[in-house]
Amino acid sequence: MSNREAIARLAINEDGFAFDPRSGVSFTLNPSAQQLLAGLRNGSEQPALVQQLVTDYGLDIHTAERDVQDFLEQLQLHGLYQEAQA
Repeated sequence: MSNREAIARLAINEDGFAFDPRSGVSFTLNPSAQQLLAGLRNGSEQPALVQQLVTDYGLDIHTAERDVQDFLEQLQLHGLYQEAQA
């Protein structure tokens, strides 16, 4: 299953509550995480997600890179994201 397919199956309400009907896992997303997840659903890659945080939240590039990486690692823990294999 691709990352987009795994993320697309999430049910997310307007308050940021996300539920994965396949695994039963649920969690809450803050506004920036909701924005990152929307970017992933639209096919954005990691560099674009980083730039999105820099632009929208005024983060420096290093903080944004760390935040995106942390977010992707959390998605990996829930079986919703896999790093691309080189």
